[in-house]
Amino acid sequence: MVSNVPIRRVIWRPCYRIVASRFPPVQLFGRIAEPEDIEAVAEIESLTNDRIRGQRGEIEPMPPEDLPPGEYSAALMAPFAHVNPDGSRFGDGTYGVFYAGRTIETAVAETRYHSEKFMRATHEEPCDLDRRVYVIDLDGDLHDIRGMRALLPNVYSTDDYSESRKFGRTLREQGSPGICYDSLRHHGGECVGAFRPRVLSNCRQAQHLCYVWNGEAISLVYEKKSWEG
Repeated sequence: MVSNVPIRRVIWRPCYRIVASRFPPVQLFGRIAEPEDIEAVAEIESLTNDRIRGQRGEIEPMPPEDLPPGEYSAALMAPFAHVNPDGSRFGDGTYGVFYAGRTIETAVAETRYHSEKFMRATHEEPCDLDRRVYVIDLDGDLHDIRGMRALLPNVYSTDDYSESRKFGRTLREQGSPGICYDSLRHHGGECVGAFRPRVLSNCRQAQHLCYVWNGEAISLVYEKKSWEG
């Protein structure tokens, strides 16, 4: 199955990633009154940071050549450093995967679906969910399974990720930088699951969104803006 997957150059400038946030943004260090305390707080933060798992051998450390430059490199690196132990479509919980949509519409559809699934499972009361959009450039030779849903039905399973995780792990172990695939939440949409940050660059922050959870579904998604006056 893996040996028959084509590798293609994929260039998306840009693609979109949406993450949980708070609005307006709050920077932890900016709230510290005394400059001399910053070093101590940074040290405390590092003790609870999942990046230390790599130093302990719990997750695979990221090679130096994979570390991206730029103001928002931390946002780009977050999925690799803070691994979801429950896994994802192409991740089994032992390594991170950076997911993004080719368009913001696809990114919204994907995150809307997963947010709704979580909120239903935890029986949350109606509330607003703040989300932040990051815009990233993608350029790399990726395993491309777009248009292969009929050939890879288990990999494209709507909710059972058992086969897609095996698929992703095998490709990653073979050195693949990522997978390009069709979105299952947005008809005609395309997504990427990157295993290595070297195919990602120029990460920058874009708009803030609000997902309105009405207790049963996300009924509305709108852009949040700051008002001056």
